[in-house]
Amino acid sequence: MLLFGTGGLAWGDVNTRFNTFGIATTPGNLTNAELAALQVGASANNVRVGFAVGAGVEWKVAPNWSVKAEYLFVDLLGSDALTIPGGSAKGGNVPMSVARVGVNYFFGGP
Repeated sequence: MLLFGTGGLAWGDVNTRFNTFGIATTPGNLTNAELAALQVGASANNVRVGFAVGAGVEWKVAPNWSVKAEYLFVDLLGSDALTIPGGSAKGGNVPMSVARVGVNYFFGGP
């Protein structure tokens, strides 16, 4: 049995979108054109850099075979500030969890 830890650099293409479509508003003294202008969207697309850390276990179940399981926590750091009429929206960092299982075959002798 092999217990291991892992860590390193991570990067990914992050697309942040924000829109106000379907948000209920109270018309008050607003005209239809002003209400329509409030229904807007904004987006940003960029590559973010972050980190990955994790741990796993691998077990040799036969002379040339092993099975493994691994967990990774990945966080793509940074944020996007999107400007819309009347304000702004901010998208934060992007954390995610990844669980992997696998089977390995070793070529050659045991």
